[in-house]
Amino acid sequence: YERVFNEKHRVGAFGMAYQQEVTDTNTGSDIISSIPKRNLAYSGRFTYAFLDRYLAEFNWGYTGSENFEKSKRFGFFPAVSAGWVISEEPFVKKIAPWIDLLKVRASYGEVGNDVIAGLRFPYLTIISSMEDGQYAFGEFGTKATQGYLITQVGTPNLTWEVAKKYNLGIDFGFFNSQVTGTVEVYKDKRDNIFMHRNY
Repeated sequence: YERVFNEKHRVGAFGMAYQQEVTDTNTGSDIISSIPKRNLAYSGRFTYAFLDRYLAEFNWGYTGSENFEKSKRFGFFPAVSAGWVISEEPFVKKIAPWIDLLKVRASYGEVGNDVIAGLRFPYLTIISSMEDGQYAFGEFGTKATQGYLITQVGTPNLTWEVAKKYNLGIDFGFFNSQVTGTVEVYKDKRDNIFMHRNY
């Protein structure tokens, strides 16, 4: 949805819901793999521009994943950005008509990652029977019992890995777009990274 008010204010809005379920029917004896993979996400965007010169945008995502405990399953991930189209300023058009485009912009956003070392349900501790079947004990090993071992140590309070993204940019075009370009400064910082210990 987008509308222009009084030929000055451009307002836009967008919303979306997304749900996915993937089932693997060829899993053999792997019970974990036979459970359908499920994701649910809601997202939206709001935009505002004044005279197509001053720009602002807000995005958000509310995302759910099966890979976390019930109380940690959903994460909220916002993003904001602002821009200034300097070339649309009347004084710039007057003193530097050879500038076709000069825009500065900045943004900050967060993105969630639920792919945890390729594991399903990493918050669960999983116990499985031993492949070789039994432990022998007693005199001359004449007694035996089924053996079990922990194949996955659960991680309580596990939650989304969050990437925080910062961006600063300049777009320009000069002399009827004979010279164009973009200069970007970008930073990506990640929190809550899950590390899977290999034995």
